Amino acid sequence: MIRLVERATELHQVMTLIERAREGTGGLLLLEGEAGIGKTTILREAAAIAAQEGIAVARATGHPIESTLSFGLVRQLLEPALAGVAPEERAALAAGPARAAVALLEGAPATGSEELELVHAAYRLVAELATAGGDRPWLVVVDDLHWGDRSSVTFLLYLAQRLADLPVGLLATVRTGETTDVDDLLGRLLAEVGLGGTTLGPLSAEACTELVRRRFPEAADTYCAECARVTGGNPLLINELLQAVATSGAATDDDAAQRLHETSSISLQRSTSLRLAGAGEAGREVAEALAVLEPGAPLRRVAALAGLPTEVAASAADALVRAGVLQSSDPPAFAHPLLQSAVRSSIPDAERGTRHRRAAALAHEDGVGPEPVAAHLLWSTRAADPWAVERLRAAAHDARSRGAAESACRYLERALEEPPSPDERAHVLAELAEAELLTGRLSAVERLDQASQAAVDPETELAVMVRIGDVLFQSGKYDEAAEVFDRALRLQRGGDDELHSRLRVCRLAMETLRPGGKVGPDLVDVPDEQLATGGRFLQVHLALASVMGVTDHEQTRRLALGALDDGAMLREQGIGLDLMVALGCLIWADLFEECDEEVARGLEVADRQASHLGRANLLFGRAWERYWAGRLEEAVDDSLAAIEPWRGGWNGQIHFARFWCAVALLELDRLDEAEAVVDEPDSPEHGADAVGIATIEVARGRVAAARGDHEAAREHMDKAVTAASSLPFLVNPTVLPWRSEAALAHLAVGDVERARALVADEVRLARAYGARRPLGVALRAQGLVVGGEEGLELLRESVETLVESPARLEETRARIDLGAALRRAGRRSEAREMLHEGLDVATRLGAVRLRDRARAEMTAAGGRPRREAVSGPESLTPSERRVCELAAAGRSNPQIAAELFLSRRTVEFHLRGAFRKLGVGSRDELAAALRDPRVD
Repeated sequence: MIRLVERATELHQVMTLIERAREGTGGLLLLEGEAGIGKTTILREAAAIAAQEGIAVARATGHPIESTLSFGLVRQLLEPALAGVAPEERAALAAGPARAAVALLEGAPATGSEELELVHAAYRLVAELATAGGDRPWLVVVDDLHWGDRSSVTFLLYLAQRLADLPVGLLATVRTGETTDVDDLLGRLLAEVGLGGTTLGPLSAEACTELVRRRFPEAADTYCAECARVTGGNPLLINELLQAVATSGAATDDDAAQRLHETSSISLQRSTSLRLAGAGEAGREVAEALAVLEPGAPLRRVAALAGLPTEVAASAADALVRAGVLQSSDPPAFAHPLLQSAVRSSIPDAERGTRHRRAAALAHEDGVGPEPVAAHLLWSTRAADPWAVERLRAAAHDARSRGAAESACRYLERALEEPPSPDERAHVLAELAEAELLTGRLSAVERLDQASQAAVDPETELAVMVRIGDVLFQSGKYDEAAEVFDRALRLQRGGDDELHSRLRVCRLAMETLRPGGKVGPDLVDVPDEQLATGGRFLQVHLALASVMGVTDHEQTRRLALGALDDGAMLREQGIGLDLMVALGCLIWADLFEECDEEVARGLEVADRQASHLGRANLLFGRAWERYWAGRLEEAVDDSLAAIEPWRGGWNGQIHFARFWCAVALLELDRLDEAEAVVDEPDSPEHGADAVGIATIEVARGRVAAARGDHEAAREHMDKAVTAASSLPFLVNPTVLPWRSEAALAHLAVGDVERARALVADEVRLARAYGARRPLGVALRAQGLVVGGEEGLELLRESVETLVESPARLEETRARIDLGAALRRAGRRSEAREMLHEGLDVATRLGAVRLRDRARAEMTAAGGRPRREAVSGPESLTPSERRVCELAAAGRSNPQIAAELFLSRRTVEFHLRGAFRKLGVGSRDELAAALRDPRVD
């Protein structure tokens, strides 16, 4: 073990972290400090302690040359672990949730997975490896995290947020005073995880004295004190100073202390040069080559760059180890990052740039992937080299396909500096604009203009327009996308009907989603021949237009079903934007069963592909209809399945997911949880757009109303009205009944006139669209607002309408409201009958708030409501039953969590509740306890 001086506190924190990992509730420890302060030494000590304790250690080190290499640290951490897995276990990992990460680590070609998809897959790989065959604690050790690539630091942030469910400790170091491309992520690593870092300070005079006397036991007190003063208590500088003293043979007495400042002026750069001189000219060449190459470069490549035979380079590397410059000779590695920096800075800039270009060529010859090659080209001199432009574009393509847009930008910016040929320039600019849009850079708009101007022919310019418009659309920049598609339409000429149809539909989509947009007949009316050539894309977006334009819902049904074509779209296009729009149209047209069938198909695809985001998107879409159908526990679980991954990055639908989660929690009478969901702050990168504001304000209004704060509820609903009024996407109440929600909020504070106006508008639109669910919801609200005999008739019509829809929750709500209105009107017998039906369904659905209200109203009407089961299989919630059934079938908690997309803590929570209700003490008793005795 390393004898550390004055780091007992930090070592205690390391031991606590290791113990937490052993107990299955991991944590994060972040060590900060200046260069040479001892961070790396503590990491090595931590790794040694963990290994002695039987804990698996995964290590990685950040490096400036690899800071653009997407998932570079992830590869360092997980490749060795995966290599040690038995073939059958590796095959199981490659077929499960970690599939995308396994493919990445095995060097499979880029697959188009989004960054967050790979981040989650890497997280799942860590979880699987750390829990396989029972929990096996892990310690993840990352040195110089500030030099990590963005994709890997995003993964570590994602992992850190989920360590409480894993036997994994995360220990990382960050150098203070460095400004890097991941500073924002490092800030979130501290802030979002809620744990502070530990800053290593300089050693005290006493500790410095101990270090000096380990080397020179007879050193005078004044000499030790002067060592502490001139080095500032930095351990690395102390050791370098002592090495220089040992090399020169200087004394360490009182007189020598007076001259120590002269020895201390031997900087790290000079000290390193002296060490290199001792290793000979070949040693210097090897050290300089290694300082240019990426970490882990094989000795043969070091030798090739140094221009030496491999055997000569090997001897020189051994000499460098003896001189303390390297810590190992095969593969060669520097003893400390500062030593590498010192050697690297000694190489003149121009020569260093030339060596990097040669290093890129050597890596390419060795069959290394595009990104490691491009990492060297970033540091190389500019030479108008077509090969360099080609490699940089290839690296950008790989980075984009893995979601690493920041890295793609760096590669393409460097390609422009090379520069590319005039024919290539427009394409490079367009690719850069696409990557910049994904990072949210405002420079993308300017880059688009540059790409258009650089185009050498109209076809290239049109291709640029379409590509940029698509990315703007999918990035939620609807105004900018509309402008791009307008320009493309003006540019498009000739008889390409398919392209023209696509451009028109894209333009239509912009209008439906941007404030103040107009869905006019010039965009919606498409001739049959164009509908045929436009394919599924055109059908999907015309179905969306029929929703936004409040056209007859039968048209929405016909177009959406035609586009989906019994799974044909899924087979042809996978889980993409068009599929999600089509599923939304099914739900908005009350086709719940058809939506369920399509989602089931999609989940099979997502599971085969281990597509975390694909699964999340599908479950989010299903959450809408699950809520309206009254499957509330499932609606919560499905919504959380989307919120969890989207919270780690960004998706424009996250506010909708939070809405459905919150309102389902409200119906389950989990008010505090619902409030926490709607009050969760937006990510620092992306706030809510107008659709998100309208949606989340409706949810906040409903939470406030449930609290009894009707004035606050009205204020939230008014904000929703302001945001939604200008949005074609929210005109149709089938998407979100914000008018009726606002009307009820105004009614609660006595503003009947405003309530009447809002709900009358919603009923008018719902009747025009014709789907039964939105009409029944609107009629119920109108009945409550109008009151009296007219109100009773409207409530009856609401119930009759909803009976013919799949919206069981809304039907039950309408029945209870009608029963309560009948009771207030003195029609107690009729009221009891209606309330009994409502109570029965609310109980079966688990709609706790509706059930309790129905029971209270029934009691007030003179009825005697039956008591609900508090034990046995009938008392289980749907989520508890699903977890128990999987546990009874032999699944472990981690397996259940992965299968149901839940955290392990949630699985444990459901099992504890179920064990109590069923009166069992172990999983072995579950199968018998779940059987309903009435069936036997």
